[in-house]
Amino acid sequence: MRKYSTKFNYGKEVKRMTLQDKDLVTVWPKAALIYFCVFLPLSFILPERIAWENGPIEMTQNMVLLFGVFWNLNTYFRSSSVSRNKIWLFLAGFFLLLFGREISWGRVFLLKEITKRGPVFWSMKSIPHYRFIHRCIGLYMCMDILLLVKSVCWHTALQCVKQSRRVMVLVILAAVLTLLGDKGLLLHSFADETIEEFAELFIYLSLLYFSKLYKALTSTVYIKTAEYSPL
Repeated sequence: MRKYSTKFNYGKEVKRMTLQDKDLVTVWPKAALIYFCVFLPLSFILPERIAWENGPIEMTQNMVLLFGVFWNLNTYFRSSSVSRNKIWLFLAGFFLLLFGREISWGRVFLLKEITKRGPVFWSMKSIPHYRFIHRCIGLYMCMDILLLVKSVCWHTALQCVKQSRRVMVLVILAAVLTLLGDKGLLLHSFADETIEEFAELFIYLSLLYFSKLYKALTSTVYIKTAEYSPL
């Protein structure tokens, strides 16, 4: 009986694929550190209104998240029936969840007034049936995250982390800056809000990067499993 062996070479295959695609997978690891070094000093220079609700940074965040939704949906529907994975549907749902959070579940369209500190919107409690809306959002969040966790190939996810240690460290740092900036515990000034918004944008771009890297790695596994060489 003839024996066959299958070899996986993640690094070589991912490099070949990403150089061909010229997408975020190759650009972001190099740009992430530059982004971090630039947005921190910019937060002290830019005017306060740039970080307002519905401001330029938040609009950019929304566009990145919507792109993540459509990119993951496109990845799912364009995959062959053999390699199709429902994780792309759940990732699209996760990006949609983040988008809903960024627009405060639609409250950004209910402008109440504009003050010197920025726009003020009607509270969620002023919306009819807000308790029911909260329950629906919570149920959707729990279901999507649970299904996403169940559909992840953890071996591939660990490969993503191993190949992007620098980006992962910066994501953790950005998450800390987001939490502290939201509470005004960084500099106790308007720069806190600007740092928070820039850090959130960094996290969303990194999530999109990890989605693309995960796709590259899973595509590599699929291609390699179809290639056998006799021993």
